[in-house]
Amino acid sequence: MKLFLVMLGLVGNSIFATAATYYSNPAGGNFNGTIWSTSPSGPFAAATITTLDDIILQGGTVIFASGNTCRHMTVQNGATASLGAAITLTGDVTVENGGIVLLATGGSITLQNLTINSGGKLWCNDPVNTGATNMRNIRINGSQVVCNGIIGNGASNDALILQPEGATVTLSGTGTIDLSRIRKGSGSGTTTNLILDMDVNCRFGTTCIYNNQNTSTFNITVNAGKTLKCVGIANPTGFTGTEGSISINGTTGGSNRRQGLYTINGILECDNMYLAATSTTSTDIFKYLVGSTGVLQVNTQLKGNSATASTAAIAALEIQAGGTLKLLGAVPTVNIDGTGAKNQFTFDVASTVEYAGAAQS
Repeated sequence: MKLFLVMLGLVGNSIFATAATYYSNPAGGNFNGTIWSTSPSGPFAAATITTLDDIILQGGTVIFASGNTCRHMTVQNGATASLGAAITLTGDVTVENGGIVLLATGGSITLQNLTINSGGKLWCNDPVNTGATNMRNIRINGSQVVCNGIIGNGASNDALILQPEGATVTLSGTGTIDLSRIRKGSGSGTTTNLILDMDVNCRFGTTCIYNNQNTSTFNITVNAGKTLKCVGIANPTGFTGTEGSISINGTTGGSNRRQGLYTINGILECDNMYLAATSTTSTDIFKYLVGSTGVLQVNTQLKGNSATASTAAIAALEIQAGGTLKLLGAVPTVNIDGTGAKNQFTFDVASTVEYAGAAQS
C-alpha cells in the first residue's frame, strides 16, 4: 500500500501523468526510481530506454555505462545519476533535493534545458590533470541553464566544459557555477548568443572561453551586476598556452574560427585577453564592447591582432562612456601586433582606462 501511494503521488503530480510507470533496472544495478514511458512494453533494460522515456531517480546510484537516450530526467532525494558515456536527452534535466548528476570518466551529456535547484549538484569531481581526454561536456541545445544549486567543484578546477548551442542560452540563478571552459562547439553551424545573468567562474590552464566553430558566430553578454572570471591555473597535462585567457577567435586567438561580440555590462575579469582576428572570412568582426556599467579587468596581457593575420578581419575593443578598462598585475601589457587597420581600440568620451600594476609597458 505504501509503494502504491508513492507511485500514485508521483503520477498525480507529474506532467507526464498519462504515461505508464515501472520500477526497473536500466543499468544492471540497484535502481530506486521510476521510468515513465509513452509506449510501455514492460520493465526496461538499458538498451530499451528510448527518446519517449522519462526517468525519475529517487534514491541510490544508477550507472549509465552506455549511450542511453531518453527524454526528460529528474534526479532527486539523494539519488545519483552516474554517466560514464556520452548521454543524449531529447528533453530537460532537473536536479534537486540532494540529487547529483556525476559525469564520470568518459561521461558527457547533451540536453535541452538544465535546472539545478537548491540542494542539487552537477559535477565530475575530477580536476583537469590528464589532458583533453579528461574533459566532460555539458551541451545545451535549448535556451536556459538555471542554477540555484551547484555546478562544478569550486576551486578544484572541475574538468567541465559548458557548450551552449541554442540560438539564445541564458545562465541564471543564485547558485554557483565553476567550470573549466565555456565554448561554442565545432558541431553546430548556427549563431549562439550566451547571456550570463549570474556569476560564473572558469578555471583553466589555457583559454577558458572561446569560439570553437569555424562557420558560425558566438556572442556573449555579461549582464550588469554579474561577474565572469577566467582564472589561470597551472597548465595541466596535454595543454600548453597562456593561462586564464579569453578569446573570440579560437584558443589564444589564432585558430581561424568565426566572429563574435562579447558585451560586458557587468564585470569580465581575465588573466589574458585576445582580440586576434586571424579569420578565414575577411568580413568578420571580433569585438569586445564594455558598456556604461561594465568593467573589463585584464590581469596580465591584452593582445591585439596577430602579426600574421592573413585577412582584413577587424579586432576591436570599445570602452563606452562610463565603462572601465583595468590593466592590473605585476607588469600589465597592451600588445598591438599587425597592421593598425586590423586593430580598432576605441575609448569613448567619459570612459576610463586604469593602469594599476607595479610597472607598465
